[in-house]
Amino acid sequence: MKRISLLSMCFLITVFLFGANYVHANGDDQVKPEVVKVIAVGDNMVEITFNEELDETTAEDISNYSIEQPYGAKLKLDIYSAELNDAKNKVIITTNEQNNYSVYMLSISNVVDVAGNVIDNCQFAFVGM
Repeated sequence: MKRISLLSMCFLITVFLFGANYVHANGDDQVKPEVVKVIAVGDNMVEITFNEELDETTAEDISNYSIEQPYGAKLKLDIYSAELNDAKNKVIITTNEQNNYSVYMLSISNVVDVAGNVIDNCQFAFVGM
């Protein structure tokens, strides 16, 4: 039986744990960024966690985000700012005051990771605080 090198074993474990979200052998990141979590962190703030580092310009462009209530009056929240954290994987969006326990739908488009991959347009629900 052939011995598996430590490097090969690490590669196999990485693929098993993280699936296709890895950098190709030539160093090119081919994976589009994805949203991991969306949560209200205050009555006027929403935190979006991504699976990888983002380009600051697109992550902080408020035109790449919209928030509205998906039911009833479909009230939109105004977005005042989007700030990327130092780790470049979380964006804090500042909005006007959210209604307590109301469901909102966050839409995201045109956000790019540091390798230039563009996120697929997506929507995520969260509950206002």
